[in-house]
Amino acid sequence: MNEVEGLQIHHSEQLHQVINDRQIRLLSKSQLAIDLDQVFSGFFSNMSGETDPDMLAKCFVESKESREADNTLQKITDNLINQIDIVSSAEGFELQEQIRIAVETRTGEFVLVIGNKGAGKSTFIDRFFRLVMDQDLRKQCLIIRVDLADSTGDLGTISGWLTDKLKDEIERSLFTDGIPTYEELQGMFYKEYQRWRKAEYKYLYENNKDQFKIKFGEYIATFVKENPASYVIFLLEHSIVARKRMPCLIFDNTDHFPQQFQEHVFQFAQSIYRAVFSFVICPITDRTIWQLSKSGPFQSYRTRSFYLPVPSTKDILTKRVRFIREKLDEEESTSGRYFLDKGIRLRVEDIHAFARCMEDLLISTDYISRMISWIANHDIRRSLQISQRVVTSPVIGIDELVRVYLTNNSLSIKPFQIKKALVNCDYSNFYQENSDFVLNLFSIRPDQITSPLVKLSLLRILSDRENQYQGQDEAYLTVEDIQDL
Repeated sequence: MNEVEGLQIHHSEQLHQVINDRQIRLLSKSQLAIDLDQVFSGFFSNMSGETDPDMLAKCFVESKESREADNTLQKITDNLINQIDIVSSAEGFELQEQIRIAVETRTGEFVLVIGNKGAGKSTFIDRFFRLVMDQDLRKQCLIIRVDLADSTGDLGTISGWLTDKLKDEIERSLFTDGIPTYEELQGMFYKEYQRWRKAEYKYLYENNKDQFKIKFGEYIATFVKENPASYVIFLLEHSIVARKRMPCLIFDNTDHFPQQFQEHVFQFAQSIYRAVFSFVICPITDRTIWQLSKSGPFQSYRTRSFYLPVPSTKDILTKRVRFIREKLDEEESTSGRYFLDKGIRLRVEDIHAFARCMEDLLISTDYISRMISWIANHDIRRSLQISQRVVTSPVIGIDELVRVYLTNNSLSIKPFQIKKALVNCDYSNFYQENSDFVLNLFSIRPDQITSPLVKLSLLRILSDRENQYQGQDEAYLTVEDIQDL
């Protein structure tokens, strides 16, 4: 009643923390530990592989499902490439065959790559087009990737932003220096050019062709400025008809944004797909698919979906440690040139010892990697972030472990140390303000006192729900459902 009347609420008993925040101190790191942190960032936290294709190829963890997706994407692409030659043919005798094939085969493909946020969807797609797809087939594709991570996330401007990005990326891929020549523009606007020449501006064309071309160029400039979306379609059609290259449009990293944003990008991608023959890939989170399973635009359009499962943290770390070891073997004859190019100036011996410590810390002890994966909710990026914080925590003392290895002594790491590093990270005690992954389930807010068992009760509800229903859809509850319980 006091709260409703705007009065200050006082509790009968003051609440106190067992350990006050002022008592928690930041632990110092040695210079070697700081340098090893850079090694981890360079070879473990880098997910995209954009600056190191070799890492991308050797560190991607294949699963049965990812290999099947590779093969199916290859087959679908082959099928669509064959259709371009048919659709683009201008021979009259093929018209009947084109109609028959249009009925029997697909006219395009819209692929959803579904997975947890951080499941490696972007890495999978980039790796497929760069390393898995047959090179001769790749030359027949116009691969355009739009990275939504670069957008502002504003729903009011996202359509215009996507149109501008597509325009720039397509022009960069099709034309020398990313700028079409007048003749290339004339080819794209061939229908309009012929109408001008034969109809409205026939006499200007016959009397002054230079002036006619200038005027037509002004028309194209105005058209591109005022109708950028239509110009993008012109560019894609030019790729198909004139270049015999099928547009492969990738709308990447949409899962960085809320559901409504992902839905908006999906509708934009569908508008392109429905307007021009194309192969569209749109990565999306499994959570968004679940939320929109009973409503939204996903019900209105036909799509082909692939689910990308998350590999185990242990497998990921094993691949990356192996990659470092391979590079170390190569460096014996190149004086550490590869590592120097990465900005890593540690001795090769130190990096080799670091890789050995990684194996003993996180890989050999299986339950540690499983625990990290659980805490990260099977998100690869977050798993690697947690692993980095554990390994480089002063609680572990990675620099001391490196020195132990270099002196040919056996490593001895107590599991309690690893758990303490997981909870405390760089501090003397657990500090909630600096912990994005670990939550104190029993803490309550002094200004809003509730039962300290509320968070545990929520976990119990979700656990019971998962045990009660085996189906993927029924195993989850919305926030509204929980509030109504």
